[in-house]
Amino acid sequence: MVTVNDIRELFALSLTDEQIEPHLQRATFDYADIEFDFDIEEKEVIASKTLYYLAPLIWSKTSANAREFEETLETFKDMQQFQEYWIKRAEAILERYKNIDIDGDGEKEIRSGGGISWEAI
Repeated sequence: MVTVNDIRELFALSLTDEQIEPHLQRATFDYADIEFDFDIEEKEVIASKTLYYLAPLIWSKTSANAREFEETLETFKDMQQFQEYWIKRAEAILERYKNIDIDGDGEKEIRSGGGISWEAI
């Protein structure tokens, strides 16, 4: 299980645990059906997806301090580019999990990559 401390070990975030936790839970849920071979892969995927979800919060916080963080603001000019970076980082590891023998019958099956989907209620 990936924790807020794991996220902090990978990425230096100035956000509170309370700000990070709901996004970590959401990212963890996205990949609940994946059985990772290595803990480090699970941490990397879930942490990257967490940053994807945190992007608007990070963006607004950075924008509020634009003068102090001018380089960061210049690097991540638009939200979509920032989010795409983090989702691609998570999905890069997941590529090895797409065609695996899930039930042990020798047949390869496609496993969900835990992508984002929107549904109306």
